[in-house]
Amino acid sequence: EVRMDATFDFTIRVPLSPSLSSTDSGFVECPSVSECGPPNLNVQFLPRRSSLQIYGDPKDGIAKLTIIPMNRESTNQIIFIVGTGGQPPQPFSSSSTTVIFAKRHYMDTLTLVFNEPIMEIILEGQIKRNEEGIQTDNAEVFIPYERVEALMRITGRIDATTLSFSLKD
Repeated sequence: EVRMDATFDFTIRVPLSPSLSSTDSGFVECPSVSECGPPNLNVQFLPRRSSLQIYGDPKDGIAKLTIIPMNRESTNQIIFIVGTGGQPPQPFSSSSTTVIFAKRHYMDTLTLVFNEPIMEIILEGQIKRNEEGIQTDNAEVFIPYERVEALMRITGRIDATTLSFSLKD
């Protein structure tokens, strides 16, 4: 839900390879994350090999994602998601990882865009790959390069008028 006189910034799934077709509201397709954002009316198609979306709640457990980049010289990224009833993992030290702790509400969605393409994602703990139409009691991850869908970010500011745009395949 987007309220009047407010900025918005959200990411949704769309069919693979769409493009901005038309807009009466002034939306423009934005080429990079750094150039997009409210209050500008932007549509951005996130890179399929470099983005993912996490949602759900690992409840009393912990979900762990290890992101392995295509460039083997780059460091792996590790993401921990602590469930609403869980405790953070024991501290550890590693020079080859980045750790993000996110204690999240079950309705939250976390969209991540990496600087380089992803080769593989390893899931451990209370997280599963998203399978369309199947609900789990865990956190889920949507990986665009494994599907025929992509992620589209929409940003802007809504005033007292309706905003719209259309996509084409």
